[in-house]
Amino acid sequence: MVFTDIEAEELLQSRFGFSHFRDGQAAIINSLKMSKDTLVVMPTGGGKSVCYQVPALMREGITIVISPLIALMQDQVEVLQKKGIAAGLLNSLQNLEEKQQTIQQIRSGKLKLLYVAPERLRNEYFLSICETVNVSLVAVDEAHCLSQWGHDFRPDYMHIGKFAQRVGRPVIGAFTATATEIVRQDIIEGLQLQNPKIFISGFNRPNLKLSVLPVDKVAEKYAHLTRLITQKNTGIVYCSTRKRVDQVAEQLVAWDISHIAYHAGMTDVQRNHGLQQFVTKQVDIAVATNAFGMGIDRGDIRFVVHFDMPGSVEAYYQEVGRAGRDGAPSLCEMYFNFADKRVQDFFIDGRNPTPSFIRDTYRLLLQQKDDHHIVEQSIEELSEKMGTATNAMAFSTAIKILAKTGYLERFDLPGFRIRGTRILCPELSPSQLTLDETALREKRERDQQKVKKMLEFIYTSQSRHRWIMDYFGDKRDFKSQKDWGACDNLEKIQNRSLGNDAQKLLLRKCLSGVARLSKRTVAGWHPRFGKGKIIQHLLGKNKKDFTNRGLAKISTYALLQDQDESVLKALFYAMEEAQLIYTTGEEYPLLTLTDLGEKVMRATISVPLNWPTAKLNTQVGSRVAKQKTKTTVDTIDYDYPLCNALKKKRREMASATGKKAYQILTNQSIEDLARKKPRNLQEARYIKGVGDFKLKRIIPAFLEIINQR
Repeated sequence: MVFTDIEAEELLQSRFGFSHFRDGQAAIINSLKMSKDTLVVMPTGGGKSVCYQVPALMREGITIVISPLIALMQDQVEVLQKKGIAAGLLNSLQNLEEKQQTIQQIRSGKLKLLYVAPERLRNEYFLSICETVNVSLVAVDEAHCLSQWGHDFRPDYMHIGKFAQRVGRPVIGAFTATATEIVRQDIIEGLQLQNPKIFISGFNRPNLKLSVLPVDKVAEKYAHLTRLITQKNTGIVYCSTRKRVDQVAEQLVAWDISHIAYHAGMTDVQRNHGLQQFVTKQVDIAVATNAFGMGIDRGDIRFVVHFDMPGSVEAYYQEVGRAGRDGAPSLCEMYFNFADKRVQDFFIDGRNPTPSFIRDTYRLLLQQKDDHHIVEQSIEELSEKMGTATNAMAFSTAIKILAKTGYLERFDLPGFRIRGTRILCPELSPSQLTLDETALREKRERDQQKVKKMLEFIYTSQSRHRWIMDYFGDKRDFKSQKDWGACDNLEKIQNRSLGNDAQKLLLRKCLSGVARLSKRTVAGWHPRFGKGKIIQHLLGKNKKDFTNRGLAKISTYALLQDQDESVLKALFYAMEEAQLIYTTGEEYPLLTLTDLGEKVMRATISVPLNWPTAKLNTQVGSRVAKQKTKTTVDTIDYDYPLCNALKKKRREMASATGKKAYQILTNQSIEDLARKKPRNLQEARYIKGVGDFKLKRIIPAFLEIINQR
């Protein structure tokens, strides 16, 4: 069957209301209508849906669209029906009558497009119906979900290839906003695409300004957020965890800003209600985890914020792509603190349990099974029985791996929200399980590589748009730097300079401080302290602590006491951006010199730097102590007996863990606890020096003492 471009253009105008195809759409549509398997990598907002909807109307029979989210398919079907296009859907939220009505439409040949979730392909009744009709096209939306190397792997996507074979092997179109070369290969193999045409385009979004803003504290993130909301009004705030979503949502309530929250811990009804409020423009701010936004057709989103560091470049770019879909200028800001990497490390551990952990999971299931080798307990219940330190996500992943390798079978329990687990080989002991340890190790390494690439993007000094295009294989080139789109780096490049003599001297003093607190060996510089500690050393702070360690005698101690701390923090970030210093990727990141930094320190070369915008005190030899105004709360005496009790507890914890007392909590934190006397974790969140890690792991022991008084 051959079509002309004129027919496609007429359909585009008459049924969809568009005057012309966007860049790349016409070639994709032509590939599908000519019955060629097609793989399309096109960012959010590029118009992927039109690329399979137009061919669906031009081909005989029905097009099955595999879509991962119920809200996404409902939105698409509603839009198509308003355009007079025969579209329908099957999902778990429909009642029996609605499902039967859709099935009747399928059988009668009245539907041109049918949207289903990948889980539907496990339903034998649905499969038998599809075998009786002419399925001419299978469109796979969010196709990266098929790849375990993708950022949102969904095992049910693995059934799509077999489904296509069962219904007569129609032409297949795979669509995704983000897919690297290895993910594209996984899609091709998983869907069994035959000599597919591959289209990669649209990754340059010049209307989006991409920025990474370094922050040291959560309070700085909130300061940036309130500025952006005031400026742009409409946007999405992405957070890495449900807990963070709740925290940001609570802050917006305190600011009296109307918003919706969205994460997996909410019910389907709550999520769908919030989604509809946002889509219909009843509410203009959404605070959400990364599942939010797939397929949202709202063009006026003026900003996207990543409150925390995303886990992959793929996830990041899919999420920022939800801004500015109408082509108008929009801001995309990431508030970056290196400590946020710990959350992604936690996720990596959760998604990649070790072989021994998988065997321990199997051992627990053997202990909990009934006489029929069935376990009817939730993931949460089972993971708690593994021990309080168990990563529940790792336990869930271990069960999925065991099911995938044929040792378990998961099934729905009628009338319950949890699923049951059937042990298929109860005669096997955990040590007899055959696990592909090479594949497990490779999966972990690839996930770690994604985080590493995300850090490369954060620290890159080139155009962020160009970096993105190179990453995804979009090979277009532009003559003008402006054509790449706006980003913070281009502004920094324009503002870079070698600096005046006073600035150069200040820079060398900072680098000297880094060197003095590092270790020099034949192999190079080795870090000993973190950035915050080095800055405190240069400013002459915490004299008692540095004296006890013998570090106050080092020549660089208090060398820059006449500088403002915020300026030094900005200068250190500029130094890291210029690759004069680098931070290790450990749980407690340490900082030291690069070879380039050593050359600048010794004044053998000069490098252009993005100097802090705040005014530097260039009288670096004055030694004039700055007058600091203490806040009211700092002048209040703390409870001395309580402080002593807390310090005793700190000594016990330090002794038990082999750490220094200050590594548990600093004196400043202990005194603040004794002053404010928080009664719960929410109140303790505002104690000096307490981040999310210490709040969860350290503070509960101290709260117990406070609450006993």
